[in-house]
Amino acid sequence: MMNDAEEAASAHEGLPDSIWKTYSAFANTNGGVLLPADPEGNKTGAHEGMQVFIDRVRSAASDGSAVSVNILPVLSDSPVCGTDAGGKSCASVTVPRAARKDRPVYVGKDPYTGTYYRSADEDRLCTACDVEAMLRDAAAQTQDTAVLDGTDMSVLDGECVQRYRARMRECRPAHAWHELSDGDFLFRLGASGRGNDGKIYPTAAGLLMFGKWTHIKEQYAYFSLCRDSREVCENLYDFYVRTCGLLTGNARLRSALREALANCIVNADYNLPGGINIENKRGHFTFTNPGAFRIMPGDAAGGGVSDPRNALIMKMFNVINAVKQSGGGIPEIVRTCKMYGLEEPVITESFGPLRVTFAFSVKKMRENADGALIKPAGAPDTGAHKREMIIDFLSCRAYAKTSEIAAFVDLKRSRTRDYMSELVRSGVVISEGANKNRRYRLRSGQ
Repeated sequence: MMNDAEEAASAHEGLPDSIWKTYSAFANTNGGVLLPADPEGNKTGAHEGMQVFIDRVRSAASDGSAVSVNILPVLSDSPVCGTDAGGKSCASVTVPRAARKDRPVYVGKDPYTGTYYRSADEDRLCTACDVEAMLRDAAAQTQDTAVLDGTDMSVLDGECVQRYRARMRECRPAHAWHELSDGDFLFRLGASGRGNDGKIYPTAAGLLMFGKWTHIKEQYAYFSLCRDSREVCENLYDFYVRTCGLLTGNARLRSALREALANCIVNADYNLPGGINIENKRGHFTFTNPGAFRIMPGDAAGGGVSDPRNALIMKMFNVINAVKQSGGGIPEIVRTCKMYGLEEPVITESFGPLRVTFAFSVKKMRENADGALIKPAGAPDTGAHKREMIIDFLSCRAYAKTSEIAAFVDLKRSRTRDYMSELVRSGVVISEGANKNRRYRLRSGQ
């Protein structure tokens, strides 16, 4: 029996057309191995046509007559040999997963009719949407850098920008950008750029991150953000903040969940159908985004390799310490799971449409009588984390009393008042009223 990473092709006569569909499918998915076969189509051992088969595959892949690109690794003079299921020596041709600059790998001259992906042991034709997604990913610049010429800056939500700036003041209190006007700040951040006519317009990243929902939908027809399969009418920043407010756990675990959420947003292809969906089913979290992996899933888990689909959006999240650089996010989540004795996250990639799902469960963590996750030794709730939680909470509402904030961050009122005094002194939060009537809100101006 062949597995989904192996395919047999006849080496006795000319190469069958099906071999190139498999070559395309392997290249566009996770790679695989082509094995020579006997006339009945079974994988075979050392027959006379074995070397002929290898030479024909490599020659046809190189001359451009069969497939769009040759991605076969360079071999030594002797073919790589192993053994088949019958114990016979067997030469093979390894087809790696193609780099994103080479995808889609397709048969013939038309990517829309010749691009395949591998599902179980079958080669399936990619949809036009999936092909177009691969073509977008092949570009040197990321999708979110586009300047939306002719789009007025009023499509951005000014109050949302202020909430973001308040968060940045808390995360980076000494940053030079705090002195900039909103217009200059957005330009430095990459949320706006200079168009072909020399005027300033929003970038795709700026619209997605801070835009008003109706204007985002005008630009991105498939734009959809869901929490537990319920769509919400929010931009990316508000979606991130409000979803963070629903994530439970101690500082280390909650940080891992926030990292997974930010990675999901940063790596989504907003031109594809399906949208982002974040689900929490009794402690089993799934983060799903449209688009394929731009690197091998194994490289993502190992860390040190980063190729975000939306580099400017990643920069915006990095500025508020919501996502790590250089591919360190997923390894940190894996380390957190090991610390708490949880199963490692599972990363899956699917086609038709292209989607990536990141799933992990906190079900095994013990709970106290109130249902709050118990904090193990070595993972304290830091002051910085509590301040971030307070900002998250205030981002979702106009005002809040000390009692409401204390309940959310799980602190006594006296300690909560200390944190609120710090945030008021730093200019992030405004206090209104006195004594029992005192309320807090995020600062909305410079």
